[in-house]
Amino acid sequence: MNMTDYEVSAKFPMKNDYFTFNIYKEGKVLDVDLSREEAVSKYGQDFRKKYLFDTSFKEAEYNLAKQVFQTESNYKHNKFREDLFKYYGVENNPKKELLFNISWEHGHSEGLYSVKNWLI
Repeated sequence: MNMTDYEVSAKFPMKNDYFTFNIYKEGKVLDVDLSREEAVSKYGQDFRKKYLFDTSFKEAEYNLAKQVFQTESNYKHNKFREDLFKYYGVENNPKKELLFNISWEHGHSEGLYSVKNWLI
């Protein structure tokens, strides 16, 4: 079993990545919808002290990114579980789920390879 087949490729969405900044100075709009990195790059690390700004949160985009990540994560987890049962030939064993749950509890904090070893 190749454990890299079960890695989630979608980036875990961080809430801070979905805030945008609108920058103002002397009543004029300088920029809109800048990411934090763009605002810092363009206006400096302390742009919050030098300029007026407001923020908006792109909730729909954030929720979509969470859904994409969770869907892929669930798919990879289920694929790993089913492939593990096939690998050890226990797919018809009535206690396979109990065995997996015990293996998961003991090994998942160390990675999937450890879960596989606990299943032995």
